[in-house]
Amino acid sequence: MTAAQLNALKVLGLVYLLFTWGGALLAFRRNRLRSDDDPSRQKYSPLYILIAPVIIPLLIPVVISLLTVFSLLFGAFLVIFALVMLIFRQVALLKKMIEMWVIIGDALLKVARIILRPFYFILKAIFAPEQTP
Repeated sequence: MTAAQLNALKVLGLVYLLFTWGGALLAFRRNRLRSDDDPSRQKYSPLYILIAPVIIPLLIPVVISLLTVFSLLFGAFLVIFALVMLIFRQVALLKKMIEMWVIIGDALLKVARIILRPFYFILKAIFAPEQTP
């Protein structure tokens, strides 16, 4: 990389940091100005402002992966649905297929809950410790 390209990356990185920190700081300040009985007021830690620039690069691969998986699942569902309707032409099989998808969906939700539960408690303990009076 040339020196000009490195300087451009530095400037873009600084703009990105200022943009994300500015947005997080503005949201944090507006949340602080809300009254205590406002239902939309959240308990945000000031540490959230510092980790704001890290969140977007972490979420981009996750979002792309989820979109890919959902599009593949949707395509598979369309193919299976079309085959079932063409081959069997019975409504009872459609109901069975829907029940199968519900069973698969429940299993996926249980696995997701098991996987994400430790991270939820870890992040909650680090960034939002309970305040003792």
